[in-house]
Amino acid sequence: MSHIGGLGHSAILFPASLALFGFLLWLGRRADALAFVAALTVCLVATLVAKLAFHACESNVAAFGVESPSGHASFSAVFYGCAALVIAGGRPPWARMGVYAVAALFVFLIGVSRVVVGAHTFPDVVVGLGIGMISILVFHALRGPPRPLAISLRAVAWGIPTGAVLLTIILYFARRWTAEPLIEAVALRLNLLLNLCGPVS
Repeated sequence: MSHIGGLGHSAILFPASLALFGFLLWLGRRADALAFVAALTVCLVATLVAKLAFHACESNVAAFGVESPSGHASFSAVFYGCAALVIAGGRPPWARMGVYAVAALFVFLIGVSRVVVGAHTFPDVVVGLGIGMISILVFHALRGPPRPLAISLRAVAWGIPTGAVLLTIILYFARRWTAEPLIEAVALRLNLLLNLCGPVS
């Protein structure tokens, strides 16, 4: 289950997001590329602000059961969700539903894996998924007209094994890295300086 959760790691999704952005520009889909950047920005900023807020005000929001919104859940939701919208664009309804179902299942499993390995609580994942869903709506509102992707078999033949190798290398070297301790330290410092949520216990 931890391997599935790794596919929501920022060490994988940051380069994957750059690749998706470049791919969309290469296809001449400038509106989609810019909409994806906007959605990604909304997701990352909202996730960071939410993490800082919940860490800084931990004693005040304990009743919600949220310790730190899951970045894996929000980031994976916006990346795989936007990718699904791009892939499904202009296709028959049954094909679109299939693509959406696969992406939703994938994001769901990543969220569940965070709970299973003890990295987050269920409410953490729900908040993260909520941020991701809002970001997907931003992409949908700003993107260009949906139309089918034109990808050659040669590109697929080269892209899949290359991506698999890069994914394996990244997972091996970065799977244990997390920004959570840094975010928590910054949140506590902000609370001390600005007294955002009352005295720190």
